[in-house]
Amino acid sequence: MSQNPSIGFYPNELSASIARWRPFNERFLGITPPNGSNDMGLIDIEREGETILEFIAPNLSFHTQER
Repeated sequence: MSQNPSIGFYPNELSASIARWRPFNERFLGITPPNGSNDMGLIDIEREGETILEFIAPNLSFHTQER
Protein backbone atom coordinates (compact mmCIF):
# COMPACT_ATOMS: atom_id res chain seq x y z
CA MET A 1 0.00 0.00 0.00
CA SER A 2 1.30 3.43 -0.91
CA GLN A 3 2.29 5.71 1.94
CA ASN A 4 2.39 8.87 -0.15
CA PRO A 5 0.73 11.78 1.64
CA SER A 6 -2.93 12.22 0.73
CA ILE A 7 -5.10 15.30 1.12
CA GLY A 8 -8.88 15.28 0.89
CA PHE A 9 -11.68 17.81 1.18
CA TYR A 10 -14.88 16.45 2.73
CA PRO A 11 -18.23 17.81 3.87
CA ASN A 12 -19.36 16.84 7.36
CA GLU A 13 -22.36 14.89 6.01
CA LEU A 14 -21.99 11.33 7.31
CA SER A 15 -22.52 9.74 3.88
CA ALA A 16 -19.62 11.78 2.44
CA SER A 17 -17.49 12.21 5.56
CA ILE A 18 -13.82 11.56 6.25
CA ALA A 19 -14.80 8.58 8.40
CA ARG A 20 -16.40 6.91 5.39
CA TRP A 21 -14.15 7.92 2.49
CA ARG A 22 -10.65 8.59 3.81
CA PRO A 23 -7.83 6.52 2.35
CA PHE A 24 -6.21 3.77 4.39
CA ASN A 25 -2.97 5.70 4.16
CA GLU A 26 -1.64 6.80 7.56
CA ARG A 27 -0.22 9.98 6.05
CA PHE A 28 -3.53 11.69 5.43
CA LEU A 29 -4.84 15.23 5.90
CA GLY A 30 -8.61 15.66 5.82
CA ILE A 31 -10.12 19.13 5.52
CA THR A 32 -13.76 19.88 6.32
CA PRO A 33 -15.90 23.01 6.59
CA PRO A 34 -15.99 24.60 10.06
CA ASN A 35 -18.69 24.19 12.72
CA GLY A 36 -20.08 20.92 11.35
CA SER A 37 -21.32 22.63 8.18
CA ASN A 38 -21.54 20.89 4.81
CA ASP A 39 -20.89 24.15 2.92
CA MET A 40 -17.51 23.57 1.29
CA GLY A 41 -17.38 27.28 0.47
CA LEU A 42 -16.76 27.97 4.16
CA ILE A 43 -13.32 26.35 4.05
CA ASP A 44 -10.71 29.08 4.55
CA ILE A 45 -8.38 28.36 1.63
CA GLU A 46 -5.64 30.69 2.90
CA ARG A 47 -5.51 29.00 6.31
CA GLU A 48 -5.85 25.49 4.92
CA GLY A 49 -3.20 26.25 2.31
CA GLU A 50 -0.73 26.89 5.12
CA THR A 51 -1.77 23.62 6.78
CA ILE A 52 -1.31 21.76 3.48
CA LEU A 53 2.15 23.24 2.92
CA GLU A 54 3.22 22.18 6.43
CA PHE A 55 1.84 18.69 5.76
CA ILE A 56 3.60 18.18 2.42
CA ALA A 57 6.84 20.07 3.13
CA PRO A 58 8.76 17.06 4.53
CA ASN A 59 7.77 15.00 1.49
CA LEU A 60 8.84 17.74 -0.93
CA SER A 61 12.34 17.92 0.53
CA PHE A 62 12.59 14.11 0.41
CA HIS A 63 11.74 13.99 -3.30
CA THR A 64 14.10 16.87 -4.07
CA GLN A 65 16.96 14.93 -2.47
CA GLU A 66 16.16 11.83 -4.57
CA ARG A 67 16.82 13.71 -7.83
